[in-house]
Amino acid sequence: KRRRRRRRVRAATLKPALAQPDAPQINPEPVAAPPGPPEAPIEPLADPAEPAPPPTPEPEVTPAPAPTPAPPSAADLLGYRGMLEARLLRQRRYPRAARRMQMEGEAVVLVRVLPSGALAGPGRVIVSSDFEVLDDEALRMVRAAAPFPPLPAGFREPWLEVEVPIDFSLE
Repeated sequence: KRRRRRRRVRAATLKPALAQPDAPQINPEPVAAPPGPPEAPIEPLADPAEPAPPPTPEPEVTPAPAPTPAPPSAADLLGYRGMLEARLLRQRRYPRAARRMQMEGEAVVLVRVLPSGALAGPGRVIVSSDFEVLDDEALRMVRAAAPFPPLPAGFREPWLEVEVPIDFSLE
């Protein structure tokens, strides 16, 4: 009941305030525009009998060639190779069948990396471990570790080839 009374009271107090025809109208005073830059003088129209002056040619600006980065040092490439090997070895999982049959060996895979860090192919076993299961695991490691970080700045070859030995030993 109280809520109804309050609503009625509010409605009753608001209606007369909104509907007051004798309420004074407030006319705001016009506000002067802030001073701006002076207007440019108006130029007279050109006489149609006179030819227009030829436009002045703007000088051509040729962009300076971007400096070519220096080729990466041998230390940069060795560091990249070490990083690549470490990423591959983090993906190593000894295959269950090979563990059960006590297969051991070392596979050497050839990895081609594009300058962007993507693989330039699936990799290739160039020295077999003598066990197909271990060779397949070595190739799986290459696919799982990719993509790699981009090659060092200034690398000018189409790809970097890295031979990575992967040791599979049970000890």
